[in-house]
Amino acid sequence: MSKNASNTYLMWCYGKVVIPPYAPRIDRQLEIVINDEDCFHNWVDKKKLLWYYLCANPNAIEIIEDNYDKVLSSILGNPSAQHIIERMLCENAERDGVSYEKRTEALNELQWNKISQNPSLIYLLEENLEKVNWTYLSANPNAIHLLEANPDKINWDMLSSNPNAIHLLEANPEKIDWLKLSANPNAIHILEANPKKINVFGLHKNPYGELLFKKFKIYSNCFASRSISSLLPITETLSEYHKMIISNRCDSNYEVISELPCIFKTSEEEYPMLK
Repeated sequence: MSKNASNTYLMWCYGKVVIPPYAPRIDRQLEIVINDEDCFHNWVDKKKLLWYYLCANPNAIEIIEDNYDKVLSSILGNPSAQHIIERMLCENAERDGVSYEKRTEALNELQWNKISQNPSLIYLLEENLEKVNWTYLSANPNAIHLLEANPDKINWDMLSSNPNAIHLLEANPEKIDWLKLSANPNAIHILEANPKKINVFGLHKNPYGELLFKKFKIYSNCFASRSISSLLPITETLSEYHKMIISNRCDSNYEVISELPCIFKTSEEEYPMLK
């Protein structure tokens, strides 16, 4: 990152802030330091980015670290922010005079909902199973062992989006949510075997969806009715197909866009299956 820091005003949006305790609760704008404003793709309107949602973006870690005093509770769902989350929990425990082992006691239900989705915080979930939100946990790719041990608590709609749960879905095809499965990057073979069950909207969000659009000559009018943000996969990079979507649309839903890893410039590696 460039060391020529600049101040960018980002809307932080709504959401009760509990962690860290010194984060602002009322201000509608925050002065965010972005050392390298060229880190975003040119299709991203930086002034529209929402700080609350950017705190959940796994590719925004450098920006989050540079603005630690303004971090919002949405970071609890960020899979790349384990070190930041641990720092906040320890600081809060020290402030409240509780032991390290009790550092999570002050977390509320909404915060456990976010943690339940976070694949990097499985160790906290294993230690606090009574606080787990099993609906969100069902989508957590690192929670398969917990779900297998508690099959009665699985939310099958959410599990259908879990890339590491394919074996469970194949064993229970009647429980599949085809909208969410259509967006699952590891479910291409299941979708190929069931083309009539493919959900076009879900397939748009699948990084490998282009393969099935071409193979089955699937027509979609999603371009006319959906925003860019609803059509982009939650992945590090974009295929040429998704770049085409961007080039043909403008979008104003920055609640979703602010969380997408692909708003940041990263290596332009193609998805292996698209080579």
